[in-house]
Amino acid sequence: MADYVVEKNKKGFLWGILTGLAAGATLGVLFAPDKGEETRKKLKAQSSKLKKEAEEALEELGETIEPWVEEVQEKIEPVLEEIDEATEPVQEKARRVVESTKRRFFKNIKK
Repeated sequence: MADYVVEKNKKGFLWGILTGLAAGATLGVLFAPDKGEETRKKLKAQSSKLKKEAEEALEELGETIEPWVEEVQEKIEPVLEEIDEATEPVQEKARRVVESTKRRFFKNIKK
């Protein structure tokens, strides 16, 4: 669990860096004394760069949390199986009650 907290903190830090880079780059380009066309070119280049960085960050994030997700799945699978086994008798009884109710209902309708 401690590993998860560390990884979660890394994720937040990474997103903070990306957000700061995006905001700084955008403000820098917008306040630069260039012509409109040149500014649009710079904005397009910056947005492409930021998109690539974001995609890389998402890929890294996926690689980082994948082992944690697999670990959680491995731990929760036996619990889900136990729940299934524990609720099976109740489910079976509910099916019998439903079937019985249906039979009585339709029997009364036919009369």
